[in-house]
Amino acid sequence: MLLVGYALVLLTALLGLMIAFGLAQAPRLTPLLVAVLAANGAAFVWRIAMRFAFTAREYGPAEGAWAVLRLPLANVIAIIAGRRAVFAYARTLRGSAAAWDKTDHDAHPTSAGQLGPSRP
Repeated sequence: MLLVGYALVLLTALLGLMIAFGLAQAPRLTPLLVAVLAANGAAFVWRIAMRFAFTAREYGPAEGAWAVLRLPLANVIAIIAGRRAVFAYARTLRGSAAAWDKTDHDAHPTSAGQLGPSRP
């Protein structure tokens, strides 16, 4: 969904340029669309405010500001991780074994029944 959101932001900017140069007409905004856009904007402002507040509380206001500026990068990383997860899942649907490439384990969690006695 993040990728779709960023694509829509780019398309909106492109449409704005086209309207500014007289190549397109501005679309009519219905009251429902205005309400949805306002709610979306309010949720975005809330998310940014909370990201700043929680980071600033722990690390100071300068780091809180940096946390807000890192938001686009965090979203790009989330988009890449989401894509990777979807493709890994698709591989398992085609019969490949599930790959665990984060932490070393004796066995994959789905094969937990094949483990020996639990270790303390």
